[in-house]
Order: sequence, then C-alpha cells, then structure tokens
Amino acid sequence: MVWGTFLHEVMQRCMEVGVWDKEWIEKKIDDVVRSPMGLGELVKLGVGIETAKCETMARAGGLEQFAKHFVGAAVKVSLLP
Repeated sequence: MVWGTFLHEVMQRCMEVGVWDKEWIEKKIDDVVRSPMGLGELVKLGVGIETAKCETMARAGGLEQFAKHFVGAAVKVSLLP
C-alpha cells in the first residue's frame, strides 16, 4: 500500500507539470520517498530509502505509457488491446 501511495504522489506531480519522462519520474520518486510523509512510512516499515526507491520504480514502469495514451491537451480516446 505504501508503494502505491508513493506512486500516486508521483503521478499527481507528473500531471501538475505535464512531464512524464523516466528521468523526471525517478527524481519525483526520490522527492516523495525523502519527504516527511515518505520517511515516516519507511520508519514504520523498517525499510531504507534505496529499497523504497527501487520498489516504487518497479511499479512506475507504466506511467509513460499511461501518459501517451490518456494525457494531453485534448481528450484522447484510446482503445487498448
């Protein structure tokens, strides 16, 4: 559940500025993990920063594809296979 919360925060930040590339996503994951909320969750779990970043990155792989299909200046209609 924590990784999902982190990923949700990253997705919100991507949507705010309209940037969805891998480098931006990695930076935002680092920001979220190191935030007061993120660090508090890691202490509760007994997990380190690097582990949290790796776990969140592993779940972030679909964000770029999501943006290509569904995010833009105009409404996009996409039929996924």
